[in-house]
Amino acid sequence: MFIKFRKNESGQSIVLVTLMLTVLLGFGALAVDVGYMTFQRSRLQNAADSAALAGAVLLPNKSNYNVNESAVKYSSANISKTPSAEVKIQQTVDALTVGLTDLDATVISEVDRSDGTVTVKIEQTIPRFLGGIISNEEKIMKVEAKAKSLGKWNGQALPFVNIDLYALGGNIDVWDKNGSGDKEVLKNTTSEETDETTFITIDYETGLPVDKGKVAAIKTEVENMINNSETLYVFSLSQEVIASGLCPVINKSGELVYRNFASKFMPGDVIPLSAIVLLRIKDLGYEDMIINGIVEEVYTYDESNKSFNLPDDYSGAGALEVTSNLIY
Repeated sequence: MFIKFRKNESGQSIVLVTLMLTVLLGFGALAVDVGYMTFQRSRLQNAADSAALAGAVLLPNKSNYNVNESAVKYSSANISKTPSAEVKIQQTVDALTVGLTDLDATVISEVDRSDGTVTVKIEQTIPRFLGGIISNEEKIMKVEAKAKSLGKWNGQALPFVNIDLYALGGNIDVWDKNGSGDKEVLKNTTSEETDETTFITIDYETGLPVDKGKVAAIKTEVENMINNSETLYVFSLSQEVIASGLCPVINKSGELVYRNFASKFMPGDVIPLSAIVLLRIKDLGYEDMIINGIVEEVYTYDESNKSFNLPDDYSGAGALEVTSNLIY
């Protein structure tokens, strides 16, 4: 006697549907979370890029702390439309680390004056959406941007910084350095000769760096400029700075300090452009290491345009401007 068993297949579809839903849920979680991560990475990278660029532009005029503080604020503003609460985590001479509490993010801004760069790093904990059902592992996204401060004067400017009082229409000794002492020579200068005159290129990047020493190394170029030009330009401390007797400088440690320039500047000192004006000098004379002339015009530095307000008939190869460029 044989017993027949009937095959009962009821309930199999439920198992298959459950398996398919699990797979679909996994793909859905992947699509949602990866899509959000891609969007957020782009947003964080844009925030880091803009912050690094903004910080690099400030290098010629601001201390390391001010540069880093501004970079952090740019980052916060670009990550979220809603201002975030900032909590200072760590501060050193060159770097500032801030936590953005409501955004669950950390921003680090670092200044390197040796190469005129600002680096901004952002770390943010990324929320898991559907992916949190599969795994509760915390995901931290990291982005980084580095920008360099760029700027140069490429024109008819003598490679000195005047520290003596001046007046429109008055005589001025642009250079009177027969004896010993500081020479107020600008560092990082090169020359370019044309058929008509010589142009001095000054790569200042983070401000106007003052050097010690004589003008002998560029004596020929200076003589050519004076002999072939009716008017020339020279950088000068502003009247306000000269009258105060104290010049703001960014020292080699990146700190904004004030020097009694009548005594001396220190090695590594950089004069912020906010303390500088540009003088146009006519009737130039050059004899026995003394350069003098008459002050014809004074041009102030325009913070908004990051350049000096030069006349339309300026004949130099270019004007003094501060820009910044992303390295990565």
